[in-house]
Amino acid sequence: MSAPIGTNRHQTAPNGTKNKDVLLGQCNDPAFCVHPCPSVVADLLHSFRNSFTATLFLLMMLFVPEQLHAQSGMLDTNTFNPGTGVDIAVYSIAIQTNGQILIGGDFSSYDDVERIAVARLNTNGSRDDTYNPGAALGGSFPSVNSVALQSSGKVLLGGNLTTASGTNLARINLVGNLDVPFVAGTDTNGSFISVLSVQTNDSVLLGGSFSQVNGAPRSNIARLSASGVVDSGFSPSLAGGFSEVLTVALQGDGKILIGGSFTNVNTSMRTNIARLNSDGSIDGTFKPTTFYGGASAPIIPGLVNILAIDGQGRVLVGGDFVTINGQVRTNLARLNTDGSLDGTFNPAAGTDGPILSLVIQRDGKILLGGSFNVVNSVTNNYLARLNSDGSLDGTFNTGSGADDIIWSVALQPDDKVLIGGQFTEFNGTAIAGIARLLNFIPISPPQLLNPFFSNNVFSVSVSTIAGKSYTLQFKNALSDSTWTSLPAVAGDGTIKALIDSSATVPRRFYRAQVQ
Repeated sequence: MSAPIGTNRHQTAPNGTKNKDVLLGQCNDPAFCVHPCPSVVADLLHSFRNSFTATLFLLMMLFVPEQLHAQSGMLDTNTFNPGTGVDIAVYSIAIQTNGQILIGGDFSSYDDVERIAVARLNTNGSRDDTYNPGAALGGSFPSVNSVALQSSGKVLLGGNLTTASGTNLARINLVGNLDVPFVAGTDTNGSFISVLSVQTNDSVLLGGSFSQVNGAPRSNIARLSASGVVDSGFSPSLAGGFSEVLTVALQGDGKILIGGSFTNVNTSMRTNIARLNSDGSIDGTFKPTTFYGGASAPIIPGLVNILAIDGQGRVLVGGDFVTINGQVRTNLARLNTDGSLDGTFNPAAGTDGPILSLVIQRDGKILLGGSFNVVNSVTNNYLARLNSDGSLDGTFNTGSGADDIIWSVALQPDDKVLIGGQFTEFNGTAIAGIARLLNFIPISPPQLLNPFFSNNVFSVSVSTIAGKSYTLQFKNALSDSTWTSLPAVAGDGTIKALIDSSATVPRRFYRAQVQ
């Protein structure tokens, strides 16, 4: 049963039936047959005798029925209902491991019940009535600009606020109360925190406009330990522009990208974007970049509002500017890993207003949110999706879109899109400040590995995707009308085993379903 991988041949199954267009696989010489239809569910049929002398796999691609009736970009009205939503605006969204959704912003109610600047939603959009930390937030008009999660599940809030534990920064414990042992904050002289980012060791990077953190001099960026102690060895100095850090992006190698409004970092000329080494020193291998223009701040060299790093290490830059390095780039650009402008990214990609949020999907497509009505010369109100080359993705259909600014875009593990802002409608439907959109990313056939049968136990391994579930199903005869499902296995990006521990019959057929 040997032939080169990819060779077409007929194969006779143990029951005597013929399988056509067989492509040989890679383990124990299994055979694969790919049916040419869109891939969202993968089926694996495996037939064996007790001697396990024959191994045959059939990989079939099927539709998910939901895709036939909905399109990416449409409101998720079936499974997400925020009621009346918020009364003003949502600035930040964070998703907990259990799927609950944290929102921060400038609001005093959620679904007509008091919630000050922060709320937690259940997965269906309803308010979590057990969680109400906003009562601990003081100040005249407290607002939360950034919500971040530590590995412990504790919630960090940064913005313009005052608590018993500090100014502009707070940590909330697991039950929704102020975590009093976490004592940290900035100076009170008109300062604020714009962004929080948690590193792999639970250290916390904070950026904004401030001159002190916990009484120690810090120039608009600082790092705290997991418990809130200022990192004395991390003290970059910013100057020029508005001297604000508005966004932080973390590289896998520990280096830190910062963006905002500045012209100088650690006495080196760096305009609005810089890369720091893990100790806060400037990374000289990342080329200096110059910006010009911008609708909201024309007298300074633009603003960088958001940074994101793609799967190849390239840097997506969104903000309020009209040129980068003298080249026309309207509010959006991509930089190579060394900081140089990426000329392969559509030079015409851009918006007619500032980009405030930017998320890269696992397929490389780019979601944009902000204060704009036109993207790549096409009407897209406040939200759009681009292909990885910067061209407009017409398959993401938001209809008339939002009626006001989108401040935050977040992706759930199931690929649905959460948007937060100060809108009161989306595509003509009343929905205030928070909404969820459908989003379908084709699932490639899972890689099936190491089929094995011994002592009445059959197993096969599968390369999983985080947020997807994998179920091994079986029939004892292909003529059986239904498949029997074994317990589902949650995908996490690693290889998982799918196991039937009661394979006691002479022959059984299997399929592995992903959804």
